[in-house]
Amino acid sequence: MGSEEDIISIMITTDSHLGYCERDPVRMNDSFAAFEEVLKLSRENRVDMMLLGGDLFHDNKPSRRTMRNAVQLLEKYVLGDDPINFEIISDQKKIFGQDCNQVNYLHPHMSIALPIFSIHGNHDDPSRDGGPEALAALDLLSATRLINYFGCQDKVDDIHIKPILIKKGQTRIALYGLGNVRDERLNRSWDQNKVTFYRPAQDEASDIHLENHDDNLDTHHLKEPCARFFNILLLHQNRATMRAGVKTSIEERMIPKWMDLVIWGHEHECRIDFERSSQGRFAITQPGSTVATSLSPGEAIQKNCAIIQIKLDRIKMQTFPMTMIRTFIHDEFILANDEDLAESRDRGEIIDETNIVQVLQNKVESMVTQAKDNISIPRFSDQLFQLLQPELALIRLRVDHRGFPKVNAKNLGASFVQKLANPEQVLLFSRSSTTKKK
Repeated sequence: MGSEEDIISIMITTDSHLGYCERDPVRMNDSFAAFEEVLKLSRENRVDMMLLGGDLFHDNKPSRRTMRNAVQLLEKYVLGDDPINFEIISDQKKIFGQDCNQVNYLHPHMSIALPIFSIHGNHDDPSRDGGPEALAALDLLSATRLINYFGCQDKVDDIHIKPILIKKGQTRIALYGLGNVRDERLNRSWDQNKVTFYRPAQDEASDIHLENHDDNLDTHHLKEPCARFFNILLLHQNRATMRAGVKTSIEERMIPKWMDLVIWGHEHECRIDFERSSQGRFAITQPGSTVATSLSPGEAIQKNCAIIQIKLDRIKMQTFPMTMIRTFIHDEFILANDEDLAESRDRGEIIDETNIVQVLQNKVESMVTQAKDNISIPRFSDQLFQLLQPELALIRLRVDHRGFPKVNAKNLGASFVQKLANPEQVLLFSRSSTTKKK
């Protein structure tokens, strides 16, 4: 992309869910190992910064173990003597608030090598805990200057989104962040023109300042937005699909058409490659989660993080398949497709439950074999956190049992103890093979 002096390199990731399954003797390290791989990749590739799209933590009030592990990882990879090659040219007090009124690398007592900018998600959103202030777990990390927390709104019925203006060489980025807001309330605010984006404008003296901009309002009195900024929106909301309710998700039409890139958090399925929006000229990347927190088909897709490089108005992406990921195999099975069971049913015979259990057990055994063939080789062998018993995979078999009795899933799962990471959750019975999306 030309001279490195003008290239801003950014690691993008989301939904780390630190602390997920921390009481599980097998899966307790999964979230930390995956997050550390992203951090280590960031340092190895000397990125300028990391953007984190929400749900760094799985719980609103992380346990002391989870918080300790998070701080250990951030100290190891965020602190250092590497130079910071970009600058923030906007008023930082309006972005980071009064408590942390400047980016962490400018703090006189901190030596930051990897600046991380994060919004909150629906799992780690601010809440009141015995006081008047609503605080998030990210506020604690922000107070330690290990993370730059932004995108929190004081009023969800009157939302003002101001960008962090970043400059490196001739490249300038306007980084917008919106921490999770309940989708119904955010929809209402958007419909009532209560969501305002501020755009950088340039006066005759070439000073950069912010002015409000809303595609739905008369903006003839505004100065022309500065065309030299690459606009990025980091958000954490349900993404509208054909099945999603209109008021329980965010539609692309709501996003300003002048945006260049949307980094979509909250959705766990990895769709990290750029997708062109049907509503505007912007591109969308959906990194997906770095750890499986449900046994849905979307979580079984290969998980990735990515580094994007921006120069002026051009952007390219390099993806990194995650290797600190527990193998997850998801499949569906229709009992009626088994010839022996179908023939017995058609003859009107009473079908013994043990016959059904044997059929399902054979299917699960084949999935276990498939999982063993798909175990990832760790990219780094010197991580602080490693997967425990990585040979134990996650398996989910969705069984359509129409026309057949339902068997005891726990009894079948018991036969896979010490063979799987989730023996008690292997089978999901349904009367339809249609898989519901998150």
